[in-house]
Amino acid sequence: MGGLIGAFSQVIPYVIFKIDPSVSILDAIKTGQYTGMSLQLLKIGFINGKFSIYIIWFRNSNVCAF
Repeated sequence: MGGLIGAFSQVIPYVIFKIDPSVSILDAIKTGQYTGMSLQLLKIGFINGKFSIYIIWFRNSNVCAF
């Protein structure tokens, strides 16, 4: 699940908006080049990328051991 969310978070900026992969999503947001719906999609991609890391960590931690 976390891997799927992480992959989706990379599709938004690097495929849809064609941002250079050497630029982070946060740096692209800070440029001010994106506004409106484009900015919201970039923010969603950034949040999804961070969220997917926690899903993978939680799944692999002892917290989920039953």
